Amino acid sequence: MPDIQFTTDEQIKEMREELKKARQRLDASGKKSGGYSRSKKAFKVVSTASFILIIVILLGILGSVLMAKSNGESVALFGYRLYVIESGSMGSTLEVGAVILVKTPEDSSALKVDDIVTFTSLSGSTVTHRIIKVVVGEDDSISYITKGDNPINSADVDPLTPDRIIGVFVAKIPLT
Repeated sequence: MPDIQFTTDEQIKEMREELKKARQRLDASGKKSGGYSRSKKAFKVVSTASFILIIVILLGILGSVLMAKSNGESVALFGYRLYVIESGSMGSTLEVGAVILVKTPEDSSALKVDDIVTFTSLSGSTVTHRIIKVVVGEDDSISYITKGDNPINSADVDPLTPDRIIGVFVAKIPLT
């Protein structure tokens, strides 16, 4: 049978003294005995605050989206809106069901021919068509003649005034 050795009380006391000295050295080097250095605690505070800020921002965006939807409005985030093409008037360019991204223009009276715009028609519906002509009135007012890209379309009857423009086409979102 092998000799079994036990740790003596004297050895346990020596180990405790060594641990105590090691803790004192750590405390003297600027680290707290809790285990985290000051920089790690600062990083933890900053990262937690950043996470909370991101959550608050996302909740605010969600709230504004839900409020706009409940009022029947389209949702605008940072000046951008999404729309779904619901008719064939833009035929060869934007098919029915396409999702498009439009941006609110800085100056609605500075648009040019070939810009694709989303606007509110006089009947109150939302339409996306291309500007085919810029009309300058005698009083220097600007209006636009628009038309869908479908070859069977004719130009829209009512001129488009800048105050009815919702946004200018930015991109087609490839969802389909």
